[in-house]
Amino acid sequence: MKQVAESEWVRGHYDHSLVLPFSWEQLERMLGFIFQDCEEDGLGLTKIAGAKLGSGKQISFEHVLLENKDETIVYSIFNPEPDYEALSEMLYELKVSSETIVWESPFIRHKQYKLCRIDDNDNQFLVGTYRWESDAKLKMDALTKHPHKQNCWIELVQSA
Repeated sequence: MKQVAESEWVRGHYDHSLVLPFSWEQLERMLGFIFQDCEEDGLGLTKIAGAKLGSGKQISFEHVLLENKDETIVYSIFNPEPDYEALSEMLYELKVSSETIVWESPFIRHKQYKLCRIDDNDNQFLVGTYRWESDAKLKMDALTKHPHKQNCWIELVQSA
């Protein structure tokens, strides 16, 4: 994930997608970004930063400087619902589980992913199913952190 200047911003309809329990200072440290000051109509001073994900999709972070509880709004493009893939990619790049999400848009259309593994005796096992692809990837990263004979993979569950 890299920071994007406003001049490079992809235009479109962005809207509230998630709220994460991180202050703008924490996100600056996590991402290596510099948040800019702005004035949010009706809400007062705000810190904002734009990000370009590895996929090329863009999201933005907004932290309102009122008596905030160290929460930052994440915006994704709505077309007509939040960009699920961009949000999942952002969570994975931050290395945070969806369990950290304080609030998510009710318009997010989740997909279902299953994480599977095969052992050295060719026995296949379902490790778990996940609503966020990022959660499946984080679990797979944890399982494959130390090399061994078992392989893991993620499959999108096709709805009937």
